[in-house]
Amino acid sequence: MTLLLDTTFPRTLVQLVERFGAHPVTRIEAWLFEDAPMRRAAEQARLEAERRAALEREAAQRRLLAMVESYASEDDLRRAFQERIVLLDESIKASQLGIQSLRQSLLALLKRAAEAELAGRPVNARLRDDIQRQHADLRRQQTTLVEQRQARAQVDSELDEALQRYRELKQRTQAQAAGMASLGG
Repeated sequence: MTLLLDTTFPRTLVQLVERFGAHPVTRIEAWLFEDAPMRRAAEQARLEAERRAALEREAAQRRLLAMVESYASEDDLRRAFQERIVLLDESIKASQLGIQSLRQSLLALLKRAAEAELAGRPVNARLRDDIQRQHADLRRQQTTLVEQRQARAQVDSELDEALQRYRELKQRTQAQAAGMASLGG
């Protein structure tokens, strides 16, 4: 016999709403034996989630309209993003230099430890601690660099998305203005 699915799902209505209610297009069918107050509470939670999603969509639409009104051209929009891009690029460069410096320091410490071992002397506790600390600092700096690169990629993605939305909204507002002009003329 082949096992296809071995999963346990929450058995209460509240747990189902919490787990699957975050996605408005989710449709769940389940046989539950909850009482009427629990069903009403779950329905209220679903309605509240839908209301929050609608408010978020409205806020996003307002932000987009504000973007069209705030920037006279695509170049203005690009300049606004460019400030963030420059700051992120400078942070990335600083992290890269920091990593290079930490590596050199770590290599010097490791060299001292290797020389001690080759000379038949034990590596003292302070040197071991310094190596561990330097290595931990290097790992933290590398993690920071990865996060900075991800943030930089995110800004590029946001810029592309903003430009696309900007173009769409500009075309829509121009079409609406042309329609109003033809009605008035």
